Amino acid sequence: MNTYVNIFQKFESKEPYVFDLLLDRGGVLVVELMDVDGKRVRCKFDSYLAYRKVGESDSLILINELHKQSMLGKSFFRVNSSDFINWFQSQNHSVRELNSLAHYAIVTLDDVIDVVALSEPVFEHVR
Repeated sequence: MNTYVNIFQKFESKEPYVFDLLLDRGGVLVVELMDVDGKRVRCKFDSYLAYRKVGESDSLILINELHKQSMLGKSFFRVNSSDFINWFQSQNHSVRELNSLAHYAIVTLDDVIDVVALSEPVFEHVR
C-alpha cells in the first residue's frame, strides 16, 4: 500500500501547481509546473527508469490517501511501499535492487506524474 511523504517543501506553492511541460530527452526527464502567479518550478530526473502521467480525476485512490494524511494541496512526494515500483520490478524480473529504486509523485491541479528513479530529482525555480 502506497504511503506518501511530502518532500521538497521549499518548492511548495500556496495553491496547487498547474502541469506545464513534460520532456523526455537524452535520458533526462524534465517536468515543469506553474503556480497561479505564473512562477515556474522545474523538476529534473537524471536517473529515471519509468514514468506515467495520469489525470487527477483518474487518481481517486491517491487523492483519498492524501486527504486521509492531510496532504491535499501538497505537490511533491516520495512514495514508500510503492505499487508502481512493485509493478516495475515485476516487468523486469527484479533485475534491479529494490532498495536502489525510489518512487516520486508530483501532484498538480489536474495531473499526477509518477516517476521511478535511482536518485532524487533536482528542483529549481525557472524564470
